[in-house]
Parts: sequence; structure tokens; C-alpha cells
Amino acid sequence: MIYQLLFTRRHFTTVLSSLLISVFLLGVLNTFQHGHVRSSMWPGQKLGFDDNHGNEETVDTMIPLEPLQPPNDYQVVVDEPLPCPRRLQTAYLEELRQSRAAYCSAESPSQLTCFHSQKSDSTIDSFCVGEHGVLGTKGKFELSCEEIVPYTIEANETAQTLDMLKSYWYETGPRVVFDQYVEAKKGELALSSPPELKSQEDDESAPSYPTNSNHYSILLKREGSVNLWHCLMEIMSLSMTLDVLQMTRQRGSADTMLKPADAPNTQVIVLDDKENGPFFDLWGLFAQKPTIRLAEVPAGTDMGTLIIPLAGASNPVWQDDWEPNNCVHSSLLETFSRRVLRYLHVWDADKEQEKDKIVVTFIDRRSGRRLVDQEKLVAALERRYADSPVRLEVHLVDFAAIPFAQQVQLVRDSDVLAGVHGAGLTHTLWLREPSAVVEILPEGFMHKGFRNLAGALGHEYFSTHGNVPASDVTGDSDGGRIRRRKGDWHTEDVALDEERFVELMDISIKSRFNSGSHNFDVN
Repeated sequence: MIYQLLFTRRHFTTVLSSLLISVFLLGVLNTFQHGHVRSSMWPGQKLGFDDNHGNEETVDTMIPLEPLQPPNDYQVVVDEPLPCPRRLQTAYLEELRQSRAAYCSAESPSQLTCFHSQKSDSTIDSFCVGEHGVLGTKGKFELSCEEIVPYTIEANETAQTLDMLKSYWYETGPRVVFDQYVEAKKGELALSSPPELKSQEDDESAPSYPTNSNHYSILLKREGSVNLWHCLMEIMSLSMTLDVLQMTRQRGSADTMLKPADAPNTQVIVLDDKENGPFFDLWGLFAQKPTIRLAEVPAGTDMGTLIIPLAGASNPVWQDDWEPNNCVHSSLLETFSRRVLRYLHVWDADKEQEKDKIVVTFIDRRSGRRLVDQEKLVAALERRYADSPVRLEVHLVDFAAIPFAQQVQLVRDSDVLAGVHGAGLTHTLWLREPSAVVEILPEGFMHKGFRNLAGALGHEYFSTHGNVPASDVTGDSDGGRIRRRKGDWHTEDVALDEERFVELMDISIKSRFNSGSHNFDVN
């Protein structure tokens, strides 16, 4: 009896299992017939058919997890160096990072590290970082450093000594800062007592070296305060200095030497006595603590980490600016431009609403090197477009008369920036890509700096050379022009006849006819 019950139960289980398997197989078969099988790994893709046509046989395929690459013809291999010089790309920052050198013994309470970059002419540009610095009683920043033979940290090779640091024009650069404002010496530092302590005797545990490791003091000695080109080269040099520190790990640590989160604890200390100038607020790009003068810092102040940045004259944009280069996009310049635009809250206007308008901003120089009769020349250009479908808007602007943020916004809204050679053309930095830059150079002056700047930012560039005005030349008995009067290109005005001026500007304006939302025939 028991055996029969077991047999009957086993038989029932077998029949039930067979029925369940049959139902499952019928379901799968029905799914295949209606074309709804899908990969459990990735969505299926129909080939040549549409799900709406139920009476057509469908074909399914499975997309692999790793998409196939385009044919090899799309895999471009660049055999030659990039058209932009390495000094205008992030390779410049990477070279600096790899070159850092130590100047103090490991046991020193303070540490001094310098970063070096060698130019094509074999000269070396540098910036330095001193950890644990104090403003001494003699007005110098002190580092408690037992000096050693300097060596590169990454390659363990001999590095240049501090007395080999380069100085630059207008008494700037790390060498000048070290000579006049920083002293690295062995021994205790003149750190003032913490606020809660009246003297060192009140607490034997009070440190004899700085402990404000989260504070960063940027020691700044400027070339000047009013020349846009010089000021922005210095500000950009500081920008790159801090970028390198954000790319460099602390010795023996995964942390970087500087982080974006350190900005609230970073302060620029101006060492020179020049006026603030119209671009002074831009130092706030990097340091959120108020910019102060050296005289405002009490002796004995714990300065934390001292940063002595790259000099403005060492900026790689300065290099080889008498020779044209083929750079089309410089990551260094483009990044710096974006940072300034963001900091000043300069935004792009909606050009789609005014696609029939082309805006030309012409720099109105007021102190030397003016374009002779520029108002008449601009009026002639406006007449040239009086009956054109192009709505030409020309701004003749004295940038020195308006706030810097307004200058930048005005240029950002322009299609063409034009002017006689001078610092005002540095505003090329803020043009939207692609725009056009027009430079009128003094007679015989072959500088290529603004040509290279325009190209490195993706803009078209157009130039011509003016003539020496008649009032600046002397003549022979026949009235022929012989030579200039005593003077130089810095101060001499530039003359250009109306036909040449209108032709030059016409070419630059037409280069914008089919750029962005503009859509005009050129003739």
C-alpha cells in the first residue's frame, strides 16, 4: 500500500512538471512569433522594419555592451607636433609640476619649494612656495630653513640655486621678491604670541614657528597698474601658478599643495606702492580674502604658506611675439578668458534676435598713437554700409572712461574688434569665437603679439601698416618725405587714407557675413 502511494505521488509530480514545462515552451514560442524577444543585457534594435507593421516579419539584433568603433579612416593619427606651441597648452603646467625642487633640509620647520620652466632661449622662469612663513620685525617674510644643495623632487637632480632666479623689468619676479622681501635662514622665527597668550613664558608649549598651515599668502610685486596687457599677463601668470599647485601632490601625501576649497583662506599681499588701478579687483579671481598692502600686516604675523608667483613678463604668451605662429586654440588662454568672464558675470547676448546686425568696436586711443582723423574714417565706413542689408553698428570707445566689467561686456557683444596697435587689443581675450580682430600697426612695426593672440583664441585677424603723419616727417626742397622726426612708435600717431581704411574694415566685416546666425552674401 505504501509503495503504491509513493508511486502514485511520484507519477503525479512527473505529470505536473511536464505540464509546466509545456506551458513555458508554448509561451516562449509565442513570443518569438510576435518578435518581442529582447536582450536582458541591452535593448534590442530593429533593422529595417517598424513595430507598427504587425504583418511583417521582424528581425531583432542585440547591441553589444562595447559599441564598435567607426572605420579606421576616422582614427586620425597626428604625426607632427600640435600647431599650438607646448608653452600655450597644459603641457606648460605639466612641465612646471615635474620641475619642483627642494631648498630646505627635511628637518627644517619651514620648507621652500620652487618650480622652474626653461624657455627656448635657455632662460629659466620660476615661482616658489614657502611653507610656514612669518612676517619678521624688519619687514621681511621669514622662513626657518636650513639651506641645502637644491634638488628636483621628482628626478632627484641638482636644481638651480636661489641666487640664479631671474629678475624682470620694472623690478618684478621671484628674484626681486626674495632679495627685498623674503629671508630664508636657520633658526627660530619671530612669531607673535597667540592672542590668548601674553608672552612665550605663559605657555611653554607655544610653537616657535607658524602653525597657520591653512592660510595662503600671495606675495605680489606688480609691473604697474594701468596697462591692460601688462596687468592681465601678471594676473594670468598667477592663475597658472595656482593651477600648477592644484596639480602637484604634497610630498608623501595624496593631497595636493592647493585646492579650490582653499580660496577663502587665500590672500593677496601687494608689496609695491603703485595705485590699485582699474583691474585691481581681478586679483579676487583666486583669493577670497581682501587684497591688502604689506603695511597692513603686523610684524610677527603667521602667514601660513607663502606663494611667490610667476612674473607677468615670464608669461608664455610673451614669448616669440615677434614671430607668427600657427596656434588655433590655446587651452591656457581660453581657460583664463572663461575664468574672467565668469568672475565678472559677463554673459552672451542672444545674437539670434539681431542676426541682421554686425557690431564693430573701434578702440579710441586718447594718449598717443592715435589714428589720425579716425572720426572721419569711421563715418566713411558707416556710409559704405548705409544701403546694405547688413545693419552695421560701430562703437568708437575710449575704454579708459568706462568700468572694466563694462569694457569686457561691450567687447563680448562685438563681432569685430579694431584699433591701432596697443594694450586695448588685449580685449581680444573676451571676443566670442569666432570673431575678427583688426590691427593698424605703426609704419615698419612688425610685432606679431596680437596676431598670435587672436589666432590662439580662434579668431580671424586682419592687419595693415599706417604711415607717419605729415606733421611727424621732414622733407627736402622738393617736398618729398625723408625721415621721421625724433620719436618712436610708442607715441607717434598713425595715418591711414580713407580708401585703405574702409577696405581693411570691409574685409573684416565681410568675414562675419556667414558666421554664427549671420547670413549675408558678400557682394
